[in-house]
Amino acid sequence: MFQRHRSATLFGVYSLVSLALLAWSANRVVQSLKLSFFYLWSPSGSAVVGSLDQWGRVGQGFAKILRADQRARDFESRWVQDRLDTARLKSLEEENKRMADLLGVSPSAGFHATTARVWARDPADWFHSFLVNPGTPVKEGAAVITMESGRPVVVGQVREILPDGKARILLVTDPFSALSAFVTRTGEQGLVEGRGGAKILLNYLFSDSDIRPGDEVVTAGLGEVYPPHLLIGHVTDVVAPLGASSKRAVVSPAARLGFVREVLILSPTSPDPGDKKIP
Repeated sequence: MFQRHRSATLFGVYSLVSLALLAWSANRVVQSLKLSFFYLWSPSGSAVVGSLDQWGRVGQGFAKILRADQRARDFESRWVQDRLDTARLKSLEEENKRMADLLGVSPSAGFHATTARVWARDPADWFHSFLVNPGTPVKEGAAVITMESGRPVVVGQVREILPDGKARILLVTDPFSALSAFVTRTGEQGLVEGRGGAKILLNYLFSDSDIRPGDEVVTAGLGEVYPPHLLIGHVTDVVAPLGASSKRAVVSPAARLGFVREVLILSPTSPDPGDKKIP
């Protein structure tokens, strides 16, 4: 029977002995052992706690760095967005000013004005023409002008109307471009023709012409294609005749053709001029 309950008996005896030891005066020994145990482990505990505290401070510093980096990224994003908004606002203000200048032009009698934005440029024909989207019908051969320094200047003519309503503008520098002109200082007339480059030529000046570099060249208004007195450009050089009876003048166009973004199309309200008329 003892064998059967040996485990329970041993456990009971062990419990009684333990209680006796705790109740006995040896409690001082137990207390000493407990204090010795905590004392021996206290340096390690302090080290562990210190390490944990140090790692906690490292983690907090790393978290601060991450938050600072995120704030810097947010600030940079807002700064870039502000710069883009400022650039867009400036672009819109400049566009509105150009459009207001164009809309402020009073077309001459017999002409109807239509504003249009440059829609596209053909890389194969970059220096000769571009496409505009007028929004309303315009006529082939109509004059095209823009504003430079608050003054209307010649850009070219409507060369072709596309099926979708867009118009191809032939620039004044194109070799097929020609328009009547006169020199404001002398009053003499000639024909401005494109040469496919940055300059144009004023032809058919008499050999004794007093034209000089710096002279202003404007439209003569012949043929009722261009209104008179629109600025074409300024003389940069005079080519003296070699055995011929006329002079030629090299003219720099007043319109900065590579920067044109909006134009004004002046369509004649009178019947279209005949094909043989000189603009």
